[in-house]
Amino acid sequence: MSAIPQTTLEQWAVLRTVIDTGSFAKAASKLNRSQSSVSYAVSRLQERLGVQLVAVTGRKAHLTEIGRTLLAEAIPLISSLERLELRGKAEDTLGHARLRVVVDPVFPRPVLLDAFATTKKTYPQMEVIQYELVRGAEPIEPENYDLAIPISNAVTDFAHPLTVINTLMVACPNHPILDLKQPLTRDALSLYPRLQIVGHLDDEDRPTAANAPKWRVNTFDAALAAVRHGLCFGRLPIYLIEDDLKAGRLVPLQLATAIKHQVRLMLVYADEQNASPMARLFASLLMEACRSELLETQTVRV
Repeated sequence: MSAIPQTTLEQWAVLRTVIDTGSFAKAASKLNRSQSSVSYAVSRLQERLGVQLVAVTGRKAHLTEIGRTLLAEAIPLISSLERLELRGKAEDTLGHARLRVVVDPVFPRPVLLDAFATTKKTYPQMEVIQYELVRGAEPIEPENYDLAIPISNAVTDFAHPLTVINTLMVACPNHPILDLKQPLTRDALSLYPRLQIVGHLDDEDRPTAANAPKWRVNTFDAALAAVRHGLCFGRLPIYLIEDDLKAGRLVPLQLATAIKHQVRLMLVYADEQNASPMARLFASLLMEACRSELLETQTVRV
């Protein structure tokens, strides 16, 4: 048996169009071809296979039983080739292409920006759409991004472990919570506003007498500013507050339950099988950076 297929995807695509439109004439119009060329493509396909795929009743073209079976198997191949061609058209000789990235804001921005900068050297005309998705916000569907960096329990399909972000509960040096008996219990923590970073600022989660009052913001910049000014205490990524800890602008809180709190992040492809070379390059740069000592050994000496 020959290793080279005797039929072409073009022939199968013409057959699909004939069936979708219902006739050879309509298929010819849709494909901007002559009716004779459409008929020839289907005829050659049937000859190569040695079976009748299509029959005509009146003016209506329809598949035979074997035609339905074989075309159903060919359609995924046609769709894959169409996606491949569209991706190729998006990346012209100047390296022009679009990269859509959804990222949880806990991921270090310098690492993200360095990966963008390195990718841009290979694709100098690339267009970037970066969207920060805070936990609790409406999720973004895979068709609206190429790569995502969510917390580990947000998305699982096509996901690869990326990095672990260590966090620390901190307050400013003059916060009254530091006057309480250490280590701090849950009841003690509930006396003062606690930082909460959310995707939308609704009123569904109002504080009650039994709950700790919350200081809700939707960006890490706002979160850090609020804690620095003593408006609340809260848990922040260690990499973000290292300078504040060294300068004494923030101090760690000693908790009664000494549990190391970590945020695990994943790297998620919207469609890994058909991901563009640019998306794969960007993803590999992120994976390489996250294997470095910078992110693997986040420790604070206090």
